[in-house]
Amino acid sequence: MSEKDSLKIKILETIQTWKLWQKDEAIAVAVSGGVDSIVLLHLMIHLPKSVRPKVSIFHFDHALRGKQSKDEADFVEKKCRDWKVDFYREKAPVWKRKSNVHEQARHLRYDFFLENL
Repeated sequence: MSEKDSLKIKILETIQTWKLWQKDEAIAVAVSGGVDSIVLLHLMIHLPKSVRPKVSIFHFDHALRGKQSKDEADFVEKKCRDWKVDFYREKAPVWKRKSNVHEQARHLRYDFFLENL
């Protein structure tokens, strides 16, 4: 058995053991564009139809890395279009205070998710 097959089996066992969702249940997934969240997105949308939820992807662009932030958001949006997944995108306003940016960013991201669920 390949590592890929082993991972698929482990994921399916975890979904069933913990009853994470019902087939076709709506699931919101935050995808940053990093490797871990892209892998999560790929796994979620390629689950067998018998256990696949209805996935919606949320991406919050913190706009902290200039063009790299925009490129990452565009990449996630393109993946969602290619895979025909609902996609919601928001961009942080211009940062007025540079102190405690991570806390501010977290609050903005959570507000975005809550407003769109």
